[in-house]
Amino acid sequence: MNILLITRTGMNRLSENDFYLNEVSGSDEVPELPTTQSQHFWVEALRDNGHQVTVERYTDSQLVSPQRRAAFDRKLKGLTSLGFAAYRKGSRSIPQRLNPEIRARNERIVSNAIAADPELVLITGGYTQLFPHTIERIKAVTGATIAGTCGVGPFDYSNACEREIAVKYYDFAFTNTSHRTQAWRALGVNAVQLPVSGCAPAFAKAVKETDERFTADVSFVGQPYPRRVMYFEQLPDVDVALYGPGWDETPLAEYHRGEAWGKERIKAIYNSKISLNVHHRCSGYGGNMRLFEIPVAGTMQIVDTYDPDWYEEGDEIVSVETPEEMRDTVEYYLNNDEKRNRIAEQGHERAKRDHNYHQRMEQLVSIVANDGGVPDGVVDTKYIEKYAATPHWSDPVK
Repeated sequence: MNILLITRTGMNRLSENDFYLNEVSGSDEVPELPTTQSQHFWVEALRDNGHQVTVERYTDSQLVSPQRRAAFDRKLKGLTSLGFAAYRKGSRSIPQRLNPEIRARNERIVSNAIAADPELVLITGGYTQLFPHTIERIKAVTGATIAGTCGVGPFDYSNACEREIAVKYYDFAFTNTSHRTQAWRALGVNAVQLPVSGCAPAFAKAVKETDERFTADVSFVGQPYPRRVMYFEQLPDVDVALYGPGWDETPLAEYHRGEAWGKERIKAIYNSKISLNVHHRCSGYGGNMRLFEIPVAGTMQIVDTYDPDWYEEGDEIVSVETPEEMRDTVEYYLNNDEKRNRIAEQGHERAKRDHNYHQRMEQLVSIVANDGGVPDGVVDTKYIEKYAATPHWSDPVK
């Protein structure tokens, strides 16, 4: 199948910017997609499965070269955090439709899509830099099936642009969990539950190695969202390693060991006895990359939430509901090597077998090719009332 992937790049944080530019070539040449993004592994898997894939990065600068934009971003590192926040706020104050840079990017996307003449257009990312009219033009000219990934629900974290594109133009919307699936179906979107996060066993196997820089009892790789800080403040007095931007500005700064992108992310997980996974509140039902990367790296995972269809509780993964329960669970498994290693081994086999990207992408293509969505108009209208009564993950944690 001829596939066009419209996606963002990982250049959304200055610290990741340098990694992204230098990961492949060691120069300012921009690689197709970085290994910090699941989309990198989507493309790899799709091509390995025999599909032709064209990547269109809608975050690439159009009026200036990516290299010049990257150089400008590097200069911003000299700003204070308040100065950088002021810059970001000012740069985002220009309405998208009046921004000549964003308009030029959308024109480029349409032209490149027409040239690629895809059978399937797969869209992912934050959507805010894509105009709905852009998708309409691509669909009208190419006749391609339009599919997208919806990592958030339409009633809480999605933006107006995402809802408009999904409702008007998606032939399929792939969501991680049944909660998101039903929410999008309530708006008439042909939503299908299929987690698009997964693991790349070959990548993990190639980069796993013992490294004293990352040795720890407990690790976490990611950003210090408030919910995560709340959980990790309750951890027992053990060797904890936190990787990611911003931890040095939290009460847990003493555990911060810098950042771990790409290959180093796998090393940080592999060299710890237990790796934690507390989801961002917008992923309140589970399904981030970490959920599948931790076990494939061969480490036991303690998580806050996940779909029970993905793992066997207590055999392949362990879940907790409160910070206090996480503290007690960490302490228990650090003192029970045999049980911890068994869970790590069985979780590894499950992730490698059922949650690899080659399998994920072939499932996605098969659903599209065989029109495997829900029939038009099949919407669980009762879900609206049920959803309204369910506390949102944006509500304060009690």
